[in-house]
Amino acid sequence: MDIRSPLNQCIALSLAGILFLNPIVAAAAGLALDKAAGGNTGLGQAGNGVPVVNIATPNGAGLSNNHFRDYNVGANGLILNNATGKTQGTQLGGIILGNPNLKGQAAQVILNQVTGGNRSTLAGYTEVAGQPARVIVANPHGITCQGCGFINTPRATLTTGKPIMDGQRLERFQVDGGDIVVEGAELNVGNLEQFDLITRSAKLNAKLYAKNLNIVTGRNDVQADSLQATPRAADGSEKPQLAIDSSALGGMYAGAIRLVGTEQGVGVKLAGDMAASGGDIRIDASGKLSLAQASSQGDLKIAAQAVELNGKTYAGGSAEIRSAEELVNRQSLAARERIALEAAHIDNAGVIEAGVEPDERRNARGDLELRSGTLRNAGSLVASRALEAKASQALDNQGGSLKGATVRVDAGHLDNRGGKLLAEGELRVEASSLDNRQDGLLQSRDRAVVKTRGDLDNRGGQVVGLNELQVQAAALDNRSAGLLSSKGDMDIEVARLDNSAGGKLVSERRTLLKADRLDNRSGRIVAGQDLDLSSRLIDNRAGDISSTSRVVASAREQLDNRGGKIVGDSGLDITTPRMLNQDKGVLASRDGLRLSATELFNGGGGLLSSQKGIDVSLAGAFDNQAGSLDSRGFLTVKSARLDNQGGTLSSAGALAVTSQGALNNQGGRLASDAGLSLSSASLDNSQAGAISGKGAVEIRTGNLNNSRKASIGSDAGLTLVAARVDNSQAGRIAAKGAIDAALQGLDQHDRGSLVSDTGITLDLNKGSLVNRAQGLIATPGTLLLRQLGVVDNSGGEISSDRAFTLATSALNNQGGRLLSGGALTLRIAQALDNSLEGIVSGAGGLDIQAFVLDNRSGSIGSKGAIDIGVTRLENDAGTLIAERGLKLAADEANNSKGRIVAKDELRAKLGALVQNGGELTTQGALALDADKVDNGAGRIAGHRGVVIDVRQVDNRAGEIASQGVATLNLTEQLDNRGGKIVGDSGLGITAPRVLNQDKGVLASRDGLRLSGTELFNGNAGLLSSQRHIEVTLDGVLDNQGKGALLSDGTLTVSAGRIHNQDATLSSAGALRLSSQEAVDNRGG
Repeated sequence: MDIRSPLNQCIALSLAGILFLNPIVAAAAGLALDKAAGGNTGLGQAGNGVPVVNIATPNGAGLSNNHFRDYNVGANGLILNNATGKTQGTQLGGIILGNPNLKGQAAQVILNQVTGGNRSTLAGYTEVAGQPARVIVANPHGITCQGCGFINTPRATLTTGKPIMDGQRLERFQVDGGDIVVEGAELNVGNLEQFDLITRSAKLNAKLYAKNLNIVTGRNDVQADSLQATPRAADGSEKPQLAIDSSALGGMYAGAIRLVGTEQGVGVKLAGDMAASGGDIRIDASGKLSLAQASSQGDLKIAAQAVELNGKTYAGGSAEIRSAEELVNRQSLAARERIALEAAHIDNAGVIEAGVEPDERRNARGDLELRSGTLRNAGSLVASRALEAKASQALDNQGGSLKGATVRVDAGHLDNRGGKLLAEGELRVEASSLDNRQDGLLQSRDRAVVKTRGDLDNRGGQVVGLNELQVQAAALDNRSAGLLSSKGDMDIEVARLDNSAGGKLVSERRTLLKADRLDNRSGRIVAGQDLDLSSRLIDNRAGDISSTSRVVASAREQLDNRGGKIVGDSGLDITTPRMLNQDKGVLASRDGLRLSATELFNGGGGLLSSQKGIDVSLAGAFDNQAGSLDSRGFLTVKSARLDNQGGTLSSAGALAVTSQGALNNQGGRLASDAGLSLSSASLDNSQAGAISGKGAVEIRTGNLNNSRKASIGSDAGLTLVAARVDNSQAGRIAAKGAIDAALQGLDQHDRGSLVSDTGITLDLNKGSLVNRAQGLIATPGTLLLRQLGVVDNSGGEISSDRAFTLATSALNNQGGRLLSGGALTLRIAQALDNSLEGIVSGAGGLDIQAFVLDNRSGSIGSKGAIDIGVTRLENDAGTLIAERGLKLAADEANNSKGRIVAKDELRAKLGALVQNGGELTTQGALALDADKVDNGAGRIAGHRGVVIDVRQVDNRAGEIASQGVATLNLTEQLDNRGGKIVGDSGLGITAPRVLNQDKGVLASRDGLRLSGTELFNGNAGLLSSQRHIEVTLDGVLDNQGKGALLSDGTLTVSAGRIHNQDATLSSAGALRLSSQEAVDNRGG
């Protein structure tokens, strides 16, 4: 019907007039005006029976204040007449008359106050006729909505509060009690811009649809427009059980939802669905909030004393939930943007996820923030961007998961047993203590920072920062296959780190580890780049610490690597007072290895190894018994004491060993493919110890024990400075180059040797040389022997292919050998004992000066000349042979059964010579100057001549011969009884007394001259010459008893007396006898 036509308007006016002529009908519908309250509110009904309220005239603020004793809306609805025209079309009642109370000015707010004592029931729609206006129904006794609704109003408010005016303006609602119940049919106020429920408590047993829904509960003063609630002082009234109770049938669906419950301790139960399709959900409850399922297009903001999320909760914007006590999520909480949770205790058994689109796709904008005293997460906490969880007391993530682009956790005690903290970006965990056992996982694909003020228990757990890992803790327990890992840098700073029993710390880049105590027994610490360890105590027994780059380890008290392994491919640097590397411990580097310590124990198969160089500097002792230091470069060792028994120090480069105290290398090995230098207070290299260098070897020490098959060797030169050296029992000191030894004594008995392929300089600083029992000092080069004390070379050998000099106070060469390929010079202040098959030989000559030379059964020889000057010569059964000339000077010479032989001239100046079957011969001339010569059964011969100047000669049964001229000049007696003196080219004898009896022979092929005092030639004595004989005597010639003077030439005898009884004086030529007395020739 077109009400604009005049006919229709008339009809409408008629009908409207009928309506307001029957107000009793409207009252019967449940409406009763409070006349006592004043006002001009009127009641009526439309033509179809729908009640109509002509609202009171609005005040200056546009407020129409209507008072009712009863206010109910039936199923057919209610019309609030705000029409200023003559008629007004309505949805509920058709055309009605305009409201005369308005006087052309429509109300903006229609306030319907109930002053009676009954509850209001709204069972139908309320329609504002005419200009839209806000509708307020205020009933302190309660309101029940059973399928209610509103038409033509932008905002509807149901309240159990008392309206409080501020002049003409509605200021607030004073809520002291009452409740609002929505039940029955659904409440659909989606046609309103805003729908408010303001009451002490609300119950929703039916679905509620709205654009903007506000529910404010509790004893409050609620601002009429903003709905800001201010709790009222307690009046002792009984509190409702729940501020908002929404059953499973009472879902809320709105563009935006705001729920407020201010009454302390009164909860909100929302068992039904809640959906804000176009805006936010805001819930503020002073009691416990129980929420089933909620979804908002915008933000979700919840503040409550306690919060329980039982179903799926989603925010299309951000979600912010604050709880004074507990926040429990049993299923899921998700938001497109940020989620912020704050509670004294948060318990998540479901999923809390930020950065989720409505279609469940993930975005990159979602942050998740949790703040609590305690946090229990048995489910999942997920953020597409940043996740931050703070639990000041404890965070229990057992079996739970925290995941985000970045994750930050700040907690008291963090229990992550079987849990996971996962970050695509940075993971930062700070806690008073952390339990990450039972496959707990802290992982970042970027940087992980874990800090605990107390203990971090990672037994069987994993802490991973793929690009970087930082860990700080009072104590870190990483036993039982615990793992700390990073593909980037790893920094660990703890008071105590237990990485034993299969624990692993692995980084593909730099690792920095600081701890007061590090236990890595049977554990592994591995770095791809530099590894820096700093600790008071490091226990790496059977452990593995390694880097493909450089390892720097510092232990302020002790580093125990027994059976362990520390490897730095690009370098290993260790600093500690006490280093234990026994039981096959390994310290190794392909580059350099440096160890600075007070003590190093490397026995029992311990190994220090480097491909480039090793530098060991110790203030105290170095125990390397059965240990090994092996360097393919240089090796430097400095220590207070070094025990290398059965150990090995070897290098391809230079080897330098310094020990301020003793160096024990018994059965050990010091070897260098280059040079070797050694300095110590003393050196024990016995028991097959070996010291060798392919380059120059230099040893400076105190006493040196190189006995029992020990060896010191060099492929180049060898310098040895020591006090006393024991090189006995097959000890060996050898060099291919020159040996320069400055010692205070050398003992080489029992096969000890000092040999060089080049030359030897041996300075004993007046110390003794014991080279007996197959001792050997030998070189084909120069042999310089300096400042020797007593020398015992018995059964030993001292030799050189070149000339050398041996000067000493005493030399025992019994059964020994002194050999020179050149000239040999011996200067012996006391005795030179060459007896018992001793050999002294100088191929280029031999010069011997000694106090006593004992050559009994010995051999002294030279291919050159021999010059011997001694006080006494003992050559009994000895040989003294010169292939050239020989000079001998001695006060006493015993040559019994000995041989003194020269090929060239032999000159002997002697005090006394005892031959007794000995031989003094030369193929050249022989000159003998002596006091007394005893040549009994001996032989003195000079092929080219013999000259003997002597006081007396005993040649009994002896022989003095020369193929040249033999001349004997005696000052006393020549006893040649049974002897033979022959000078083939002449024989001249001058002697006061000549005894030639008993078949003595004086003979010459040329001439024989004898002058003296007496000649006794009886008993078959013979003077014979093939040319002439001349005898001149001052005394007697006693030739009796078949004596004979026979000359093939002339014979001239001049004597004081001549006794020739039964004898012969014969000559082929002239015979001349001259005697001062008669010649007795009886029988002659």
